[in-house]
Amino acid sequence: LMEGQMDVIHAHQTGFTNTVALSGTALTDEHLSLIKRYSENLMLCLDGDRAGLAATQKHALAALRAGMRVKAVRLPKGQDPADLISEDAKEFGKRVADAEPVIEFFLAVLAEGEPDSHRLVLAIEKIVLPLLAAVKSPMERDHFVGVIARATGLNPESIRAGLRTVPQDDRND
Repeated sequence: LMEGQMDVIHAHQTGFTNTVALSGTALTDEHLSLIKRYSENLMLCLDGDRAGLAATQKHALAALRAGMRVKAVRLPKGQDPADLISEDAKEFGKRVADAEPVIEFFLAVLAEGEPDSHRLVLAIEKIVLPLLAAVKSPMERDHFVGVIARATGLNPESIRAGLRTVPQDDRND
């Protein structure tokens, strides 16, 4: 799933034909239902800027609530998919192949952008925990508790306690 039509056109021209664009519209439950007819998996490849990251988090949350497995592609800061494809289609392909589950994606992006460990924990609490709470599978959720614990050095129980503070709207419990 990409942001714009030019992203999709460039992706199709380089062989990535299973792509669709939001084209400035919100990702709705109806869109997710249509996508889910074809695949339980959704890969988000949105712009590599602050707005793109915010959209990635928002759309990932909706897709996780719909019961989908969600990965995200890390783009160079400030680039959109069409730019990267135009500059280096092989690099784009490598980044697509290296896409991570969205929880791991945000752990890496946040850790890269926040050197202060206290602020990093607060960012994880704000951005990652709602995503984790939206994961439908209890086993998958527990797996990601371990991933977050290893990445942050936090106790898994404190992460589970943090999950209980996520607003009810963001949970699947």
